[in-house]
Amino acid sequence: MDLVIARRETKIPEMLRLLALFEDERERLDKPQVRHPIRREIVPGRTTDEAFSRFESMAKDRLLAYAQRALDTRDAAQIATRFRATAAHEAFIGTPDQCLAQIAALAAVAPIDPIIVRAQWPDMTADDVVGYLDDLGKEIIPAVRTMVSVPRVVRDRG
Repeated sequence: MDLVIARRETKIPEMLRLLALFEDERERLDKPQVRHPIRREIVPGRTTDEAFSRFESMAKDRLLAYAQRALDTRDAAQIATRFRATAAHEAFIGTPDQCLAQIAALAAVAPIDPIIVRAQWPDMTADDVVGYLDDLGKEIIPAVRTMVSVPRVVRDRG
């Protein structure tokens, strides 16, 4: 496999560690470095609170169901009681400017491209999906297209 796909629940420090290991192995094998797709939600709202409410209505029940199926990457109690804290570690979430700042911060330390979102969660209506995609298309997607991530993981971050 020539790339690493970072899952949504992978915390950024762990993602950077894994990407660095992958880069080291590619270097050892004299292979070119690559940018990596990441699986992470982008959830914009007019306010931060609206964005968190949106994500909660989109995904909380499904993420709780995953945790209750004993997936080792999920903690049902944490999702049930601290959903917003969990979401903050697993999604680019907030106003469009906040989402873009979070994406830019990651792109400044990790070679990422593209970002893969889940546009339709099971409890979303067709109107919810269209509204979500419209919001991504207004400000997020055009700005993300202009971003270029670092070519390699930034290992010494001060």
